[in-house]
Amino acid sequence: NAILTPSDVPASFPFKFPFDQVSFTNAVVANPAVLPAGLELGRNVYDYNRRTERAYEWNATVQYAVTSSLALQAAYVGNRALFVYSNRPANQFLPKGGPRPQPTFGDATMRQNAANSSYHALQLSANQHLKHGLTVDAYYTFGKRLSYFGVDATSASTNAAIEDPYNLAGSYGRTADDIRHVFTGVFSYVIPTGHVLGSQRFTRGIFGGWTLQAIMTLRSGLPINVLSGVDLVGNQRPTGQRPDALVGVDPYIENLAKLQWLSGSAFSDAIPKALQQYGNLGYDTLNGPGLFNLDSGIHKTFRFLERQQLQFRLESFNTFNHTRFNNPDLTLTDANFGKLNSAGSPRNVQLALKYLF
Repeated sequence: NAILTPSDVPASFPFKFPFDQVSFTNAVVANPAVLPAGLELGRNVYDYNRRTERAYEWNATVQYAVTSSLALQAAYVGNRALFVYSNRPANQFLPKGGPRPQPTFGDATMRQNAANSSYHALQLSANQHLKHGLTVDAYYTFGKRLSYFGVDATSASTNAAIEDPYNLAGSYGRTADDIRHVFTGVFSYVIPTGHVLGSQRFTRGIFGGWTLQAIMTLRSGLPINVLSGVDLVGNQRPTGQRPDALVGVDPYIENLAKLQWLSGSAFSDAIPKALQQYGNLGYDTLNGPGLFNLDSGIHKTFRFLERQQLQFRLESFNTFNHTRFNNPDLTLTDANFGKLNSAGSPRNVQLALKYLF
């Protein structure tokens, strides 16, 4: 039996409210045409030729020891995922107010192993081992990750990665987590106090051996997918539809004082009704705000006996309390379009004591 809730049933349905559910016999389910007009049954359709998901990874690395304590490394890293599970609306209304391809059915979700993604990156690193109390590790990645058929999405009805269910290639582009540039620096420094503290064992035990540590991250912005918020093509599915990008108009404002990142005047959803076509803006072609973050800490281990130690740690996350903006509002019809409405966590400080025995 197919179960319907009251919100699924049109006003013309020949039953009276209230009711919890309406059951249909198998004969009715097998022949949806006998249902009242407007009460078409939906379908989940599985591809009988589904293939096994596959993933391939490869890399090539070159390392060079500059000195006994400094090493450099360059690597090309790639991966490819094929036949990834995804889904799409397969019985969508045709553009310009057209009917469904199969009018006797309602919404249909096609579930297939047909999505794919790829990743290519240049990764550089420099590692300076302990020298004069300082250890430094630096990492830089220049990469790009692309996907086809909405690898990031799990729901066909809300899959904003797919603009046109009948033209999946039109929504081929960067994934939601694609980051073009990332730099990470890891620092550790043993504070030199020996010449100040002298040879007093107690004094050196309390004030000596403190270590400063820090992790700094710089990255470019995450991709953003600007949506029109309206049904441009007349297929009753505004989800995923993108507006026109106006030629010669800079889409970025980047006015952090006014929390404005994108300019609404750079896009248009005023496509003539006679055309009823998708906008020319590509999928995930713009970038959100970048990120700067510094986490730091200082720690010291006090040794009482051979097997007993007390470790003290003072740690700070987002030490400079730098605002780390999330992506802005991306729906053109929203009053707050282009505004930065949220951000990551502010500075957070914690103390810790650990007894080891």
